[in-house]
Amino acid sequence: MSGKIRLSKSSISQAEKEAVLNVLSKEYLGMGEEVNIFENKIKDYLQTEMDVVCVNTGTSALHLSLSALDIKEGDEVLVPSLTYVASFQAISAAGAKPVPCEVNPDTLFLDAEDARKKITENTKAIMPVHYASSSKGMNSVYELAADYKLRVVEDAAQAFGCKRDGKLI
Repeated sequence: MSGKIRLSKSSISQAEKEAVLNVLSKEYLGMGEEVNIFENKIKDYLQTEMDVVCVNTGTSALHLSLSALDIKEGDEVLVPSLTYVASFQAISAAGAKPVPCEVNPDTLFLDAEDARKKITENTKAIMPVHYASSSKGMNSVYELAADYKLRVVEDAAQAFGCKRDGKLI
């Protein structure tokens, strides 16, 4: 490896390696016992009665959420311009058009007033992103959604374990 700079190094313990081998030996990679245990632990952690369903990526979770809301071709989804590409990919994968909105420079959260200006008859949903765990602006997003009967899909991938108004996001 002479002359190359290593950018990162994985840190995987022996226990983690054994856990992976245990799962692989059962030949159920997606819907095995460990997934069910993990989903139930997340449900307990979130203190919810709703079902928890794990998927392979956050992009898949967003796509599944949009599909469950019947977001389809010709629909528009408001999304902050400052986000990971997955937000735009999930909207596009559902056949809808992502409509980028400005973010508040103080909170890095979607600017609800800018989003309001971009609403059309095709706007069906708004996807606020909890960038760097920020949720300072969710009340405005839900007010905007109520005003225009929009569905809200929170991309809270960066806020897992954080709280808003004393409740887990």
